[in-house]
Amino acid sequence: MSDQIEAAGALVTAGLAANPLDRPAGDCGQSGACANCGTALSGPFCSKCGQRAHLHRSIGDVFHEFLHGITHFDGKAWTTLPMLLFRPGKLIRSYIDGHRARYVAPVPLFLMVIFLMFFVL
Repeated sequence: MSDQIEAAGALVTAGLAANPLDRPAGDCGQSGACANCGTALSGPFCSKCGQRAHLHRSIGDVFHEFLHGITHFDGKAWTTLPMLLFRPGKLIRSYIDGHRARYVAPVPLFLMVIFLMFFVL
C-alpha cells in the first residue's frame, strides 16, 4: 500500500516539476515555431496551419484533451485512416513529433473504430 502512495506522490511531483519546463519561454508561452509546419508563432495558434502553439503534456491537459477529443470529431478521419492502414509507423512518428493538426487524436480514433466495429457486426 505504501508503494502505491509513494508512486502517486512521485507522479504528482514529476507533473509539478515538468509544468514550468513544458511552456516555451516568451510572450505568455506563445513564441517559437509551430511543431506542425515550422511557421513562426505570433499567438496561441499557428497562422498557417491552425494548430495550437502549446502542446498538451500535463496530466490535466491530457484529461481535457481526452474529453474534448471524444466529443468533437471532424473530417480528419479521411487523412488519418489511410495512414493508419498503409503507413502506421509514419503516422505515429509524425504525431509524436508534433504534426497533429491534420490527424485525429488516438483516443477518439480508437473509439470511432470500436463504434464502427459494433455497428458493422
